[in-house]
Amino acid sequence: LTALLALTSVSTVALYSLRVQLLNEREGQIHTLLKMATNLAEYYQGQVQSGKMSLEEAQSQAKIAIGKFRDKNDYFFVRSREHAILVHPTMKIGEINLGATQPDGRKLSQVYDDVLAESKDKRGIVRIMTPRPGEKTESPKLQGISLYEPWGWKIGIGFFIDDINVIFWEKAAILLSVGGILLVATIALALGMLRRINRQLGGEPQYAAEIAQGIA
Repeated sequence: LTALLALTSVSTVALYSLRVQLLNEREGQIHTLLKMATNLAEYYQGQVQSGKMSLEEAQSQAKIAIGKFRDKNDYFFVRSREHAILVHPTMKIGEINLGATQPDGRKLSQVYDDVLAESKDKRGIVRIMTPRPGEKTESPKLQGISLYEPWGWKIGIGFFIDDINVIFWEKAAILLSVGGILLVATIALALGMLRRINRQLGGEPQYAAEIAQGIA
């Protein structure tokens, strides 16, 4: 029993640590990408300030540049302060879109506004439920959002995290298998010791069983 509890505790801590590590890695990637997109907008704003571009031309070029960063289901999007879609691979550009209703009852646009309002650096990460492009079923997604205040742009990018659940359960199966093997080996060892002790004591099964239970 003691061995079983120890194995369970170690496996639980290991699995929890793995999940936290995977989520932290995704959050780090999101922060890096948001900073990159914000720096891009700052570059074009610098072109405006230097007189090399008009504001309209700079924003147009920034939209094109940000929109080009896409890899299958991973892409940047840009919303205005009023949540008009400025950059998105599938949504209608220029249309106000408040987004899907989240499990807590808030619209996605409100979730973005709330996390930005609570953030000192106008950048934050939230967990949302949203369908993949071309699908209707909603999946969990880690979504980052950053406000570029000079233009009032809400720049975002995120990663679906259901693959983390797959990795988690794969590792859980491995750990449980290893734990099961160790448990069987421990029981076999305890039974072997019980038989040897029983023979040495000349047949005191209750006493021998108590000793074996203590070992396990």
